[in-house]
Amino acid sequence: MAKLHFDGLADNDDEGSLDDFLDGVLALPVSTRIRTFSLKCNHVAKYDDHINRCLCEVMVFILQIKVIKEGYYSLPLEIFTCKTVEKMKLGSGFAIDFLPADALLPALKTLSLDSFQALVSWMVLSGKVGNGLGLCLVRPFKD
Repeated sequence: MAKLHFDGLADNDDEGSLDDFLDGVLALPVSTRIRTFSLKCNHVAKYDDHINRCLCEVMVFILQIKVIKEGYYSLPLEIFTCKTVEKMKLGSGFAIDFLPADALLPALKTLSLDSFQALVSWMVLSGKVGNGLGLCLVRPFKD
């Protein structure tokens, strides 16, 4: 299985190579299984759709994302229903704008968060390591 890594944080002018990396990922046959997908880069808004397609269309077992941006990069909803991700490491620079009602990561064994901004009022992470992770919204209790 392939390991795909892109670290554009060390290079100030990473736009061209980021474009090449993302195009290469999207050019892979649908049946390709990716052991590790690691993306570290400065945020470039014009690549958001490209990055989201890579995250959603490639079968990944280990997902590592760190995007440096003023504000936050919003993760695609499909990330929260991925059935193949076993290990997810999310660095700084991302946000959870919306959580789908069917959020479930059945294969997830490890979740590492450097920091995150959740734009939902209440969120509960539930599950045991090795048994998947369920995510759900909980409404605040009113007296």
